Amino acid sequence: MNVRQALLDDISDITEIYRSHINEWQRFAPDGTLVPADYNELTLFERWQHGGAWLSAETCAIWTGYLLQSTEGIPLVCEVDGVVLGHAEVFIGQEAEPYGHHINIATLCVRKDVGQQGIGTALVRYVEDMARVLKCQQVTVSNPQPPQFYERNGFSPAVTRYHVRLPAHEGRVFYKARDLAVLDPAQIHGWYMPLGRYQNARQEW
Repeated sequence: MNVRQALLDDISDITEIYRSHINEWQRFAPDGTLVPADYNELTLFERWQHGGAWLSAETCAIWTGYLLQSTEGIPLVCEVDGVVLGHAEVFIGQEAEPYGHHINIATLCVRKDVGQQGIGTALVRYVEDMARVLKCQQVTVSNPQPPQFYERNGFSPAVTRYHVRLPAHEGRVFYKARDLAVLDPAQIHGWYMPLGRYQNARQEW
């Protein structure tokens, strides 16, 4: 079992990992109802709607390529006997407490048909080793699914999140937009985004 940085050569395997968790492919009919569909007939957007960029080789390649050429995130794969069976992406952030300097597991997925081989745990252990090397205070998971897996691997709740729904009100407001001239995420060093937070601030940036 070997965990390493993902490469563009791994795209088809990564896509297969996420596709293995889709029980039925669907699309919206003209009347707005969901109807069964063949994967090959779906548009890239319709595939993406089933769970993100990883559901199609084209979008997965673009997203993974972006991560590999930027400093925003790190894609990882776990291979067994040379076959890629697990995938994860992590983002390193520096936020206000309780997060501090941390590494966030944004996604972690193991091919559904391989059973319990410790692939997910191997990915978590690799991320923990990364955290020690990078001197991160902690490893975080914003969307721990399934929660039992993360509990077995030593994770415990640190922050309680609430989902709220706010009614929209008609009104008028004046605002001025300006171009973002500097793309360096150091601009948000120490920030955190409690309202609407889905992942860590570095990824949301």
